[in-house]
Amino acid sequence: MRHIIIFGPPGAGKGTFAEMLNKEFGWEHINMGAIIRKEIDEKTKIGNYAKKIIDAGELLGDNVINEIVKKRILEHTGNGIIYDGFPRTVAQAKMIDQLLNARKQNLDFLINLDCSQQVTVQRITERARDKNDNKEGAVHRFKVYERETKPVLNYFENKEKVITLNGDGSINDVYAKIKELL
Repeated sequence: MRHIIIFGPPGAGKGTFAEMLNKEFGWEHINMGAIIRKEIDEKTKIGNYAKKIIDAGELLGDNVINEIVKKRILEHTGNGIIYDGFPRTVAQAKMIDQLLNARKQNLDFLINLDCSQQVTVQRITERARDKNDNKEGAVHRFKVYERETKPVLNYFENKEKVITLNGDGSINDVYAKIKELL
C-alpha cells in the first residue's frame, strides 16, 4: 500500500494535488481540512472545539488529529492513502510512523511543496473559503506553519523521506513533477 504525504504551507496546493492523485490513481485522500470543516458544519463535539481553535488561527491538538487519522487508516482497505494537512506536528509524524510500522507498512515519501509567503498569501486570499482567508489571516497562518509545522520536515528528512518541489508554479507544472516521482 502506498502512503504519500503532500506537505507545504497553507495555500501551497496540497488539497488540489491530493485530489488529482485521488482521481487518477484511486488512492484515498485524507483531507484534514475537509474532515474538520465537516465536523464544524455538523456541530459535533470535535467540531465545536475545532471551531474555537481555528477561529483563533491556531492548530488543533495532536490527540484530536491523531485519533481522526488513526480511524481512517485502520478502516482503509484500498491500495494507497494521500495525506493532506497531516502531519502538522512532530508528534503527529511520530504517530503515523508508529502506526504504519505496527501494520508492517511505511511512508513512501513526503512531497514538500516549497512556496513563498507571497504566493501562498495571494492564493489564500483569492480562494477566500472562510473568514480567515484574508491577507492578515493568511500571513498569520504562514507564520504558524513556519513555527509549528515546518519542523515535521526535519523529522522526515532525517529518515530520507522528503522530496522538495517548487510549489510556486502552475498547477499543471507542479502536478507533472509529482507524477514523475510516482
